[in-house]
Amino acid sequence: MTEEPKKLEFPIWHDKCPVCGSTRRVIGEVKAEEVAAGKFRPEVNSALGQFAVTVADPIKMVGNLTAPLIVAHIDACANPECGVLYLVHARREEQDLSVSLDLSPKGGKPTMQPFFGRG
Repeated sequence: MTEEPKKLEFPIWHDKCPVCGSTRRVIGEVKAEEVAAGKFRPEVNSALGQFAVTVADPIKMVGNLTAPLIVAHIDACANPECGVLYLVHARREEQDLSVSLDLSPKGGKPTMQPFFGRG
């Protein structure tokens, strides 16, 4: 009998390096210095990399107005003997896939295109 995998739950937080266990992150350390110097607000996001991916099947998204959007933040371990990149935070949102009318002159006909931006 095999166990069914657990459903992934969001948000995901990793407060320490999964390899060495250090709680120090490269950008996290720089942010802490800048906050202490009064140059950054504490709520400013700090990560080495941030990306967002809309998970959608272009063929099957016709008629669907939303799709999962995963926003992930990565940083590097500040332990000089480690330095591994790892996921610090990830969250799931629903991305609006509303269709906007593109009136640009593409062969003289208006075309419908999905809008993946935020405004």
